Amino acid sequence: MIPEPSIWRRLRSSVGRRLPRVSAAYRVLLNGMPPAPPAVAKPTFDGWGMKTHTTTPPWEKAGQHPLAGMPGGFLKSHLEFQRRIVSGDLVLSQLSGRTDIPEAIDRLRWRHFTLYSSVQLAETMSRGHRKVPGGMVLAECGVCDGMGAFFALESAIHAGVDPRYLGYDAWQAMPADRLLTSEQRYVNAYDYLQLDWACFDKTDREIEVYVS
Repeated sequence: MIPEPSIWRRLRSSVGRRLPRVSAAYRVLLNGMPPAPPAVAKPTFDGWGMKTHTTTPPWEKAGQHPLAGMPGGFLKSHLEFQRRIVSGDLVLSQLSGRTDIPEAIDRLRWRHFTLYSSVQLAETMSRGHRKVPGGMVLAECGVCDGMGAFFALESAIHAGVDPRYLGYDAWQAMPADRLLTSEQRYVNAYDYLQLDWACFDKTDREIEVYVS
């Protein structure tokens, strides 16, 4: 570093107060260019309103996570669901017409993993307390296309449970008279939903559908 005489220190202080950009340029000339910022690593996950760079999602830790590594675990369910959507065996009305459906499903992995692991936890915590041996009742309000139902049922079946699933939705546009004043911006939302397209038949388990 070049020695800085006292007169320059006083001048820099004076200029810095009045012309901060000039002061910044002076520091570059005196000390050299600052080091370039480190390159940002590729995100380990990007989707569902979140992005991570320093953690590895549990479904990518083969054999290290009980839910990702178990036979027929979450990753297998995710890949199977994605395959069936891409092949056209199942249809998602909310993604109809999009060309990035595999990527869109990938971006929901944390959402689906949270649901999958929650059902696993519920099964573990309620084991021995259920009145019907091996029985489990799952309810979902706002079934939409049935993605949540798919992963919840897959999780329960992998845990050795034959669940009863109660699915509630209107499967139609949201009417103004059913919404609060603060919710009026959602009038006609979800008008694309179609009950016939819901992904209910994938797991070969019966779902009790309630149209509200």
